[in-house]
Amino acid sequence: MKNNNLINFKHLTKHNARFFLAKSEPESYSIEDLEKEAITWWDGVRNYTAIIVIKSWKIGDYVFFYRSVRTPAIVGIMKVISLPIFDTNDERGISWKAQLELVAKFDRELTLKEIKASGLFNDFMLVRNSRLSTMACNTEFVNYVLDRVNYKYTLDQSKKINKKRAIS
Repeated sequence: MKNNNLINFKHLTKHNARFFLAKSEPESYSIEDLEKEAITWWDGVRNYTAIIVIKSWKIGDYVFFYRSVRTPAIVGIMKVISLPIFDTNDERGISWKAQLELVAKFDRELTLKEIKASGLFNDFMLVRNSRLSTMACNTEFVNYVLDRVNYKYTLDQSKKINKKRAIS
């Protein structure tokens, strides 16, 4: 029986939804941390190129959550829920941040090894410059990811996860 509550991200790609990828080290902030909080500020980005990407985010954009150590993999998807703002906690005075909400944690993760082995994305920043922490994703990459992962939550379930709605 088909579950009509499942998020249809591929449908969104046909309607020009924008997708990005953001990396985090699990020791700093993990998908499990986001699962507990449901909403987080995506901050602490130091690379100029990655900061430019964050500044381009708009409310409603989607962001793949990428675990960058142990077995590097795309482990979930988030949604931008605030416009980016200057990060006043950045000592260098250059960083920006935005609030993201967990939409789905993947039961089946997509590893960097699998992405590289496909040979389809040799020009994609994730493959070419694995140190860049935040990047835009083209439709081909988004569809490739979505064809290979399984979602843990439906949209309705993710809305109920220990929701912290206070936007500070």
